[in-house]
Amino acid sequence: MLVIRLLTILAFGILLWSEFNQARITLPRTPIAYPVLLFLGVALLSAVTSPYRDQSIQWLMSLTTYAVLLHLVVFYVKGWEHTQLLLLVIVAMGLVQATLVGMQAWSGRIRPSGTFFNPNFVAGYLVCSWLIVLSWLCFGYMEREYEDRPTGRSRYFLNCLGVASLLLFFVAIVLTGSRGALLTLAIGTAIVVGLWLGKRPLPVAVAMVCSAAVMAAIYLVLPEHGQTNLEYARLKIWESSIDMVTSHPFGIGLGLYQYLYPSFALPIEGSITRFGKMAHSAHNEYLQIGAELGVAGFMSFLWGIVMVGKTTIQLLRREMLRWQRGIVVGMAAAVTSILVHALVDSNLHEPAIAILLVVFVAAIISLAQLANPIEVCEYRRPLRFPFLWKTASILVLAICVGHVVQTGMAWSFYVSGTREQETRHLDQAFEKFATSIALDSGKALYHSALGGLHYSKFQQTGEAVFANEALAELHAAIALNPLDGRLQILLGDVYRTLASRLSSGSSAGERERLLRAALRSYQASFTSQPFVASTHLSAARTYWELGERDRAMMAVRQAIALEPNYLPARQWFATVALEMGQDKLAREQYDEMLIRQRRYANAYKDEVEMAFLRADIRTIAALLADSAQGT
Repeated sequence: MLVIRLLTILAFGILLWSEFNQARITLPRTPIAYPVLLFLGVALLSAVTSPYRDQSIQWLMSLTTYAVLLHLVVFYVKGWEHTQLLLLVIVAMGLVQATLVGMQAWSGRIRPSGTFFNPNFVAGYLVCSWLIVLSWLCFGYMEREYEDRPTGRSRYFLNCLGVASLLLFFVAIVLTGSRGALLTLAIGTAIVVGLWLGKRPLPVAVAMVCSAAVMAAIYLVLPEHGQTNLEYARLKIWESSIDMVTSHPFGIGLGLYQYLYPSFALPIEGSITRFGKMAHSAHNEYLQIGAELGVAGFMSFLWGIVMVGKTTIQLLRREMLRWQRGIVVGMAAAVTSILVHALVDSNLHEPAIAILLVVFVAAIISLAQLANPIEVCEYRRPLRFPFLWKTASILVLAICVGHVVQTGMAWSFYVSGTREQETRHLDQAFEKFATSIALDSGKALYHSALGGLHYSKFQQTGEAVFANEALAELHAAIALNPLDGRLQILLGDVYRTLASRLSSGSSAGERERLLRAALRSYQASFTSQPFVASTHLSAARTYWELGERDRAMMAVRQAIALEPNYLPARQWFATVALEMGQDKLAREQYDEMLIRQRRYANAYKDEVEMAFLRADIRTIAALLADSAQGT
């Protein structure tokens, strides 16, 4: 994003400099200008009023970058040749990504992702490349009505190259295992083929056959998805997102979905962890826009989609050459595939996909303006004192560049510090995290990372100075982002560990003060993270250490009620039940642990699910045997 933003600012600066040299300012008249401005206005208001301003401002910067890029593409793309060049670059990059996907699959990766971090996103990119090439094949290669157009042999070679590209794209899409991409592939292909064949009944038959083939591939090639309740989980996420929209019609804040979702989470019945997996996005861009920016943000985005659709239909109704129609159809199908994919995934969170959508939309708008006179498609205004405009623009752009570089470098140091921490180079990690905070002190993530590193150091050495530093950083992170309950949980863990490390000469009052502070932190986390069973277990242990046994039992029962398969809670419950002389209750928990471990013994389990089922049953069995002998 640092590179993308800097290049966008540079291109925009060159455009402004060129305009000011001619003592004028030119603004393209686009049909989505008002929807874009309204959407940015809602986003700006959301960022200003956000409870976690740094996060919202970062997302506002991304949205503004995309809006500026849209303006630049509309301004500079002035003909079919420019559009052809853009599509050629997109297809070439798609071929590179498809080749990388194949190489990664060959090396043993289950779901290759190319240079993307998510296989679903690279699959979405490949679908767009597929549709462009398919439209090119259907409507004829991008030839001219000239005498020197390709001969029959050249045409044969180009058609073979196009078919080979389609085959490579399809194989790569299947290898990624993305069902959403296969769905959009079927829909986009039906659009291209339908517009190619016109009103004849064959397009309907082709669309049905393609859809049936794709759905068969989904369940034949990707059977593992049905074993992890992913479909049910995604439906629950969407249901929770709808609850967020109805509860916050004005939005929860730009970029804050991941912090509010845990309080709206719904249980995934039949899964090992009912609430164990937290959604960082809604897996539906429209619901996420509605949740973060409210009804106004959603309606402005929908307005923009409608205007793009109207512009595309008007363009397709015009008289044009066959190869030109192929360009428009390919881009229209690609835009549709991206927007449909956004219904089932968070693909627009990937900058490459968002930029692809911006480029396609801007190119369609630019092509639609070709038939209009310059006065209709552009608004020009002469400027007085161009030197002052140049000076002001340089200052503003310099400030933007400085902010972009500052935040980008802060993130770079944070990533580097995380790698140093993973390789146990703690001194270097301390330095990297501290530099991140110095560059961007408003980001809670950097403070929590440094606080967690101090906490780890305290656990290793037992020196109180590290605990105090951890507490200071976590308090700073909570002040910046009061929505993230995970910070309160970590703060409670630090207080509780500090209490357990007190020397024997320490006063009982100091230990109680630390335990009470831990309880307050755990209870504060219940507002935003009410369904975390491990936090309820930590609260139960803290109550027990304070001598409040009834509250401890209530807290551990709450943990088990939330997550029946959370065996660490059942193990602790059985242990304290034996201490209280309630052997029957301990035996019940022991039997439940045996049943649940056997039930999921052969099931696929990720790290979180394995932690849920991890318990020392032998120790409980030995304690039960000793208790029975003593009786």
